[in-house]
Amino acid sequence: MRIVVWGINYAPEKIGIAPCSAALCEYLAKRGVEVSMLTSFPYYPAWRKRPEDARRLLGTEKMNGVRVLRCWHYVPRHLNTAKRLFHELSFVILSFLRLLLLWRSDLLIVVSPPLLLGVAARFLCWVRGGRYLLHLQDLQPGAAINLGMVKSGLLIRVFRTLESIAYQGAWLISGVSHGMLGVLQEQGVPETKLRYFPNGTDPVLQVRKGKFRELNRFNAENFLVVYSGNIGVKQGLQQLIVAIRQVKNRPCKLLSAEMVRPSRRCWRWPPGYVMSGSKGRWKPMIIEKC
Repeated sequence: MRIVVWGINYAPEKIGIAPCSAALCEYLAKRGVEVSMLTSFPYYPAWRKRPEDARRLLGTEKMNGVRVLRCWHYVPRHLNTAKRLFHELSFVILSFLRLLLLWRSDLLIVVSPPLLLGVAARFLCWVRGGRYLLHLQDLQPGAAINLGMVKSGLLIRVFRTLESIAYQGAWLISGVSHGMLGVLQEQGVPETKLRYFPNGTDPVLQVRKGKFRELNRFNAENFLVVYSGNIGVKQGLQQLIVAIRQVKNRPCKLLSAEMVRPSRRCWRWPPGYVMSGSKGRWKPMIIEKC
């Protein structure tokens, strides 16, 4: 059986969607499936390609039994709506052209975001035949609309139309949470088309107790509340401010252990609170009482 997985993130990226896609592909490969991953050159979470990849248009390599096909895409140093759109669109266009040159697979697995991959997959299957499974790691347009990041009525209609095209053409749609599947049902996707497929973790990994505190120089008396993941407008950075107001003792800290890219509207700390760490850089962020 031949399967192509199509997504913008893959190993050696260590966080985000990439490890999940790598685990899926390697699982399939170990079970005798001829699997190829069509993806970009590594860039996340630093939003910067490796020096050796900066000028490469295409690449092919073998990683843990998986044939990895890489395509150039635009990576902005500073994000805004227009640059993010071009970032995603550049990958969709170039990878789509490369996919046209590949043999036809028995199944195409599309990892979204970007949502435009789902639209491109429907067009591809219409032209060449076949079917695609749309795996949703995030309901990208819905989040942007609900948070007020997209306010134009025209853009909202465009996003909803693109969603409809991608969803209606899919053979099956999988989501990482039951809440996500509920939203899809509210949008008219038949329940028979939906599958629950959560992200996993590696239970084999073990870390010595206390190592995290030692590495980050936290005292033993500090009570830590740790969030591991992206955090910004979409993830509700402002909720940390609400939470820290309930803290009664100074040794209690809230820690974000991944990338912080806040916008101006959520970067307003109340009097008496301070954030230590680096804005938008790869360092822990700590919110604590002064």
